[in-house]
Amino acid sequence: MEPQAAQVATFAAPDHHHAGLALALRGRLRRQLGFGLRLPERLYLAGFLPLELLCSLVLPLAAPQLPFLPLLCTSVYCAAGVHYAFALSLAFWWRTDEEAAAAEGERGGGGGERAVAKRE
Repeated sequence: MEPQAAQVATFAAPDHHHAGLALALRGRLRRQLGFGLRLPERLYLAGFLPLELLCSLVLPLAAPQLPFLPLLCTSVYCAAGVHYAFALSLAFWWRTDEEAAAAEGERGGGGGERAVAKRE
C-alpha cells in the first residue's frame, strides 16, 4: 500500500478515540458559539415529514378539485419558519447591540447625556 493511500484509509476509518474527540469538540463548540438546534427548531424540521405526507397523500385524495392546496400548505409552513428565523436574528441583534452599548458605557466613551453631565 502506498503511503498516500494509507493516509486516506486511516482518515476514512477513524478509531473510537477520534470519534469521541470529535463529539467532545462538537459539544464544546456548541456551548461556546451557542450553535445547536433548540426544541422549536427541531419540532419545525420534524414537521416537514407530516407536511409532506399531507401534501403528497391526503390532500390529492381528499380535495382533488383544489390542486394548489398542497403548495399553499407548504408555503404557509415555510413562511412560519422564515418569520421565526427573522425574529431570532432580530433578538440576537438587539441583544448584541445592548451588550455593545453596555461595554461602551463601562469604558467611559460616548456616554451621550451622561458625558455632558460629568463635564458640568
